[in-house]
Amino acid sequence: MNRFTGALLALALIVVPIAAQAATVEVPIGEWAAAAINFALPLVGAGIIWLLALAQKVGVPYANRLRTEQAEQLLAMAVTYGLNATAGAVKGKAVSVEVGNAVVSTALSYAIANGPSKLIGWLGGEDGIRDKILARLTVPEDAAIQNGEIVPAPKA
Repeated sequence: MNRFTGALLALALIVVPIAAQAATVEVPIGEWAAAAINFALPLVGAGIIWLLALAQKVGVPYANRLRTEQAEQLLAMAVTYGLNATAGAVKGKAVSVEVGNAVVSTALSYAIANGPSKLIGWLGGEDGIRDKILARLTVPEDAAIQNGEIVPAPKA
């Protein structure tokens, strides 16, 4: 037992009998607690409001960044799947009109089937996803993209 604990024990042994003989002392713990709560409640409320504002300020950009990364992953996997599942398509090389449209159709089907519906809506639905897939493909010089399809370029 250290000195401090021993001193407290001796003090308690002396004070308790004296206090028992003295008049009853009322300690207004309830009033003190009510005063403390009345003091702390506005501070806690302000703190909660501040945390909510901070969460919105920091959380929304973070959530958007995560959604963008998720969209990029989905589109990259869809394009890779479309290139791998279509005969004649090679990653990094220009695709012909027929092969390119088959790749876009296959990749779009993959993205719609495997992407979360919220993400598909955020990307603009089928039309938005189709445009983003087309943007990731290499189109030959003698072709163009019109209305979501690869078409032969008009002859000049």
